[in-house]
Amino acid sequence: MEDRLRAGQAAPRAGQYEVIARDGEHTGIYRRGLEGKPLPPTPAKGQGYVYAGRRGNGRSGQ
Repeated sequence: MEDRLRAGQAAPRAGQYEVIARDGEHTGIYRRGLEGKPLPPTPAKGQGYVYAGRRGNGRSGQ
């Protein structure tokens, strides 16, 4: 499993980050991270982020 990132920590790369619960379970909550910018606060104490990949908005060429 990839290392968990904390809120406020700089995102190592741009893309979607999933919020991971304190116990390591996936929450299904995603936040966008920009490379070098701090990750936003998590919904609850003790949660963290893992990189989930780059995801588009579903629009191509528009």
